[in-house]
Amino acid sequence: MVGTFGFARPWEWYRDARGRSCAYLSLDLTGVRQQAKNGGRAEGRMPYVAMVYNPVPELSEDSPYQPPPRRHASALLVGAVTDLDELGGQLRKQAGQVGMDRAEVWIA
Repeated sequence: MVGTFGFARPWEWYRDARGRSCAYLSLDLTGVRQQAKNGGRAEGRMPYVAMVYNPVPELSEDSPYQPPPRRHASALLVGAVTDLDELGGQLRKQAGQVGMDRAEVWIA
C-alpha cells in the first residue's frame, strides 16, 4: 500500500469559460518487452502513468473569465507497473492532497 507524497496543499483550480473550476486527469500506458533467463521469451509488462493537472487556460481577450495572477500549470504524476485498480487508488490519494474534490468539473 502506498501513502501520499507531501502535505495536503489544495490547488486553486482554473475555471472554464462558464466559470466552473476544472480538474484534469490523464492516463497513459506503454508496453515494455521482457526477456527471460538465458535470453528466452517472457511476457511483456504494461507500465501506467497517471496525472492530475491544472493547466493554465488559453483564453481570448473577450473571455468573461480571467485567471488569477498565478500563470503556471500544476501537475502531479503517479506511475507504476501494476493493475489499473491499484494505480487508481494511488492517484485518488494524491488527487485528494491537491483538493481535486473541490473542482466542479473533472475532465479526463
